[in-house]
Amino acid sequence: MDRFASVIEQTRPRDRPASVRFDLRATPSKGYGFYALHAIERGTLIIDESPLVAVPPGINDASYLLGALKKLTQEQLTTFHNLHFDDNEASAGEDDKAISIFALNNVEMGSEQTHGRAVFAKYSRLNHSCLPNIDNSYSASTGKLTAHAIRHIESGEELTTSYINLVQPAEQRALELRQWGFECSCSVCGSRDVAASNKRRQRMCSIREAFDIMVDHDDETVDPDAVPITPSERSTWAAELAKLCKEEGLVGRDLEHA
Repeated sequence: MDRFASVIEQTRPRDRPASVRFDLRATPSKGYGFYALHAIERGTLIIDESPLVAVPPGINDASYLLGALKKLTQEQLTTFHNLHFDDNEASAGEDDKAISIFALNNVEMGSEQTHGRAVFAKYSRLNHSCLPNIDNSYSASTGKLTAHAIRHIESGEELTTSYINLVQPAEQRALELRQWGFECSCSVCGSRDVAASNKRRQRMCSIREAFDIMVDHDDETVDPDAVPITPSERSTWAAELAKLCKEEGLVGRDLEHA
């Protein structure tokens, strides 16, 4: 696993002082999105912001969200209400619309919502891609979300993140994305090589599941044909996973969590 950890470290985003500029534009099929106004190097800090509105972990009562919204300034409320919501809620009351906006635009704060969920003025504006160029992390100590470029971004390229686990075939990704009400047409899902991509991501999924089994069970209780047992086998599988991630263009978050 040490070799795999080394590859992860090489792709980990690094803060670099930069004046990053991007603007909001209409996209061909996804509403609005942010586009880079200049080339952005991998590792560059792009977004650094506090939540617009946050809901602590374990709270599913809509009244908490509605109460938190009442504490926002008019400018903050306008920003919140300008985010995407379910078209079926267009004629509904303001409360139902607000709940829809939060449901479709919230971001986990920490792994598995350790610090709850929140909507952010900028990050929540990012559209999904199965080959994203941005990923985020949340710091409980600063109360801020930071987002970095996980690969080189060209001037004029849309800034995108991922809404789902990407280490799975296109059909499974499409099922997960239905909750946001769209069909992904990114460069991966719309590619002629989607079959080859599916094969790589399915293998990546199998390797990740095998490593998850290793974490939950000792070597004597697992099927040696299903998971790598010896340190040499584990190193080989980890190296294969890292290689597949690179072939798919998945770095940063996806390589680290694969």
